[in-house]
Amino acid sequence: MSVVNAPAGRYNDGMHVLLDARPILAAKTGDRSYWLGLCRALPAAWPEWRFTVALDGAPEPGLLPDLPNLSVAVEPRPGGRLWPVVALPRLARRLRVDLVHLQYVAPPYLPCPFVTTVHDVSFALFPHYFTWRDGTWLRTLVPPSARRAAAVVADSETTRADLLRLWRLVPDRVRTLSLGLDAAYRPDAEQASAARAKWALPERYLLSVGVLQPRKNLAGLIAAYGRARAEHGLTEPLVVVGKTGWLAQPIFDRVAELGLTDHVRFLGYVPDDDLPGLYGGALFTLYPSLYEGFGLPPLESLACGTPVIVSTTPALAETAGPVAPMLPPEDTAAWAAAMARLAGDEAERARLAETGLAWAAAFTWERSARQHGEVYRAALGRA
Repeated sequence: MSVVNAPAGRYNDGMHVLLDARPILAAKTGDRSYWLGLCRALPAAWPEWRFTVALDGAPEPGLLPDLPNLSVAVEPRPGGRLWPVVALPRLARRLRVDLVHLQYVAPPYLPCPFVTTVHDVSFALFPHYFTWRDGTWLRTLVPPSARRAAAVVADSETTRADLLRLWRLVPDRVRTLSLGLDAAYRPDAEQASAARAKWALPERYLLSVGVLQPRKNLAGLIAAYGRARAEHGLTEPLVVVGKTGWLAQPIFDRVAELGLTDHVRFLGYVPDDDLPGLYGGALFTLYPSLYEGFGLPPLESLACGTPVIVSTTPALAETAGPVAPMLPPEDTAAWAAAMARLAGDEAERARLAETGLAWAAAFTWERSARQHGEVYRAALGRA
């Protein structure tokens, strides 16, 4: 085990929290954004506490801030899904932490209380959207982990209601905490121009951002995009950003079936630095997801000054619905008409961009970090 600057015990008589933030080493997803935002904001929000970030590999230089109350502990991966079962308890015991914060699945044993974040329960509500292995793993281990937790964090009231309904958790122990947005997501014409040049994109394009997996409804979006071209004369290309997830092949098949190969571009995973420019250069962003626990990409788009059309999924009604057009996710005719209409209405795009910027400004990691700290303190009876 390699432990970097991670002394054992409490820090200035305050709390010592171990953060299982391994997603920050992976390609950009909502999980990565969540942990990266918290790891950067928590030490500044709670300077009297110590935070140790538990990882299974060394982070790249500059990924985390250099703060006196933030440390990194690296425990090499023992293989497969054993890391949280073996390494996390070992680190918690060695460092004598007061609390562990993890997400979804907790190990059978930890030497201290833990808080778990459950971003969504799609694996329980839509099992057919998952591989058998992943779905079985989550459905078997997440519910008992949530029941054993000192507190459970949900990203939206929608997810909190699902947790209480499905697993009958104690209501007082389940808190809804909003996520935040990185400061990089802001209007920047030069950044948008650079992104268009780097990725060889035209001046006008539509954008979709998210992991390519069934519940994101990208096959449905592509069908609607095809109708918008055929029935409404839409000419702008559709640019899809996101790594290929599970059960993604039908998305690519739909593009081929509809003869849209020359009009739909898959950029795959793009570096963090490129994403704000890709948002900023788009006419608008499309997010037709069938289910979400929160939905960061719509807010990222709004923060960059780019309007977004979202589905009527309940969580998106909370996060973007007040300032974004909302459509039933499976109504391809409505999505096709909306795409063509918004592409041709510059005044409406400007109006939506202005209201979206004001709305997105309220979602900060500083605020989220303060809220998470209150949950930690309550979990240990330190209110």
